[in-house]
Amino acid sequence: MEIRSSNVGGVLRIEMNGVYDVSQVLKLEEKHLKNSGAKQCEIHLRGVNFVDSTFIGTLLMVMDRYCPKLAIFSDSDIIVKSLKMAQLDRIMQVTHTA
Repeated sequence: MEIRSSNVGGVLRIEMNGVYDVSQVLKLEEKHLKNSGAKQCEIHLRGVNFVDSTFIGTLLMVMDRYCPKLAIFSDSDIIVKSLKMAQLDRIMQVTHTA
């Protein structure tokens, strides 16, 4: 998995693609979230076709520790439906992108 980030005007934009697994959680936190100072985060998932409970736990950790406003953008219908089925769209923005 490749993870890239940029911080523009207090909005941390994280782009992730490939296969997400448990080993990426620490990399995401250490390299991209700690000390970012962002009040809002956008996570863009491109080509990610599977997420597990660890990924969902990571999203909740991100909201709790770093970014109270979180938006998820995915080009996969399956990912969007999964996040909405878990009712995460009640506490964060979940959007399908083309």
